[in-house]
Amino acid sequence: MRRASLLLIVLSVLSIAAGTSRFASVRLDVPVILRAPSRNGPTCVEMVLAYHGADSLVWSRVERAFTKQPVSTEALAATARSLGYDARVTTPGMDSLTTFLRRGIPPIIALDSNFGGRPITRYMVITRFDSLGARFFVQAGSRPGRMPWHVLNAQWGMQNGRALVVTRR
Repeated sequence: MRRASLLLIVLSVLSIAAGTSRFASVRLDVPVILRAPSRNGPTCVEMVLAYHGADSLVWSRVERAFTKQPVSTEALAATARSLGYDARVTTPGMDSLTTFLRRGIPPIIALDSNFGGRPITRYMVITRFDSLGARFFVQAGSRPGRMPWHVLNAQWGMQNGRALVVTRR
């Protein structure tokens, strides 16, 4: 009986350790590009392309592609594809955000809201996850910020949140 209890404790500790390693802290060095808040969709794409090695000439092509607001997630993906990158819009779920980061992919999330009865989409690049503080670090073309896991889950995850995933071809 004592041996069975000890085995159960060891297996429990191992399963907890395996589960927490899945969410270990991870950080990607995504360059910060500062732009007006109204331009945060194209700016997020520019930051991710810069992370993948694109230069300022490519960034300027992204900036010129969007002269009108609002900018759709699908239009951002099409622009990245036209510049030679793979880009897809997906609804990945909260756990997938850390998976993207561990694979070296900074996802761009789309947060939908209403402002004065008008739908608005804000974009943010997820650049880091801190497992100890249970929070994500985001960049949106202005100061980098922090977003606790539960807040992002409430604002994005519970709303079948969309993400733009851009990778090299």
